[in-house]
Amino acid sequence: MLKIGRFNETSVSLAVNIISVLVAAVLLVGSITGFYFVTAPLAKLGMIAGWTAIFALSVGIMTTARRAELFAATAA
Repeated sequence: MLKIGRFNETSVSLAVNIISVLVAAVLLVGSITGFYFVTAPLAKLGMIAGWTAIFALSVGIMTTARRAELFAATAA
């Protein structure tokens, strides 16, 4: 028999907020740390493209931003 569990909305909201903050911190610290250790110009260019794509993906998944807002956030 399948049991259905219920979670407190406040607990779920708190967990999502914590995950969002952790992802933002990893994106920020990870990119800065990566640029510190990488010296090759082409590798840095690839890292910029990669970190930008990861940022856009995370904003698109974790928010209800429209396409124009996602583009503006990524461009900023």
